[in-house]
Amino acid sequence: MTKTTLNFEVKPLSGKFGAEVFASHNWLTSEGAATRIISTLEKHGVLVFPQLHLSDDDFVTMTQNMGSMTQSTVINDGSIAPSKGLYRISLDKYATQAGYDRWNTVFPPRVHSLVWSQSNGQTSLLIGSTADHIIGMDAAESRALLDELLEWATQERFTYLHSWQAGDLVMFHNPALLHRSRPYDAQSGRVMHRTTLD
Repeated sequence: MTKTTLNFEVKPLSGKFGAEVFASHNWLTSEGAATRIISTLEKHGVLVFPQLHLSDDDFVTMTQNMGSMTQSTVINDGSIAPSKGLYRISLDKYATQAGYDRWNTVFPPRVHSLVWSQSNGQTSLLIGSTADHIIGMDAAESRALLDELLEWATQERFTYLHSWQAGDLVMFHNPALLHRSRPYDAQSGRVMHRTTLD
């Protein structure tokens, strides 16, 4: 069922989660939009704004209205780090020791609960590719359990695969979902602009 309010239309995607959102640039960058966007994101987990073509300035404004934005200068394409808080990143943790070392420099290892309870009462398993082991378990048993949970959680029925089009904005509730990039042609000119809330 599609839900529409002034300047904001939500159309749930088929499956367990996700929604397409249709909204004007002016509405998305207004301060009043932030609460609605966040509540919709918490409900659906993934929001797809198809072919929105939001400018970098509007993207940053929208993010800042939603909360405290993480400032980052991490880039991987040799360009000068932008000062706006946007960044591009594509790190393959397991490709080389240098890649692994860089990943851990940018994202230092941390300890988390295996089950994360969200403020809305939903729970998530923190079992992504960066989950190394479960404290208090034998290393082999720990790895086997993490692998089993990851295999179960990534079944097709729990998966949304986005087919990118120029100008798409995809927003996901980072700690509530597993996510990954798919292989792509390096010559395709792909550039991802990303902001992150603290």
